Amino acid sequence: MIIKGGFLTMGTKRVGLARTEALLENLKREIVLGVGSSLAGGRRKVSTFDNASGAVTEVLTEATYPSGTLFTLKCAGTSKAVDLTLPALTAGLEYTFVVQTTSGTGSTLTISGPSAVLEGVAVLDDATADITGRTNMVFDATKAIVGTRVSAICDGVKWNIVLHALCDASELTLS
Repeated sequence: MIIKGGFLTMGTKRVGLARTEALLENLKREIVLGVGSSLAGGRRKVSTFDNASGAVTEVLTEATYPSGTLFTLKCAGTSKAVDLTLPALTAGLEYTFVVQTTSGTGSTLTISGPSAVLEGVAVLDDATADITGRTNMVFDATKAIVGTRVSAICDGVKWNIVLHALCDASELTLS
């Protein structure tokens, strides 16, 4: 296509506005990377929840927190819970939660599903635990320890959870 004198041409023929709009509307809006391709410089969105000034209760939505968001959790406040609820089941959503400051005295950390759709495994200091058909993962006060990480990936049917925590099995309630 060549632009001559303000008109779009294909070879020697002029292309009208309607045809130009149709060509643009039919463009694919995805980039397919093949084997060996890479995307450099991409970073995740990072959102921080901090209970220093009060308890935190948040129901996550895809509109506010796009897939791939990394949540940093600052839980050091005393007697101020952090309660987060994953969005409705939508295939392809993925979130990661990392604890940046150990939870304070009387402060719990709860990560919940929209219903009993949490499935996966918890790798803890003294054991592993199956997460099957659960709604809540609750860390006892002072037991959401720096280095704790929760990965949540939705397949449209359930939230697949991989939890790595520095607490003992008795300090994590799965309900």
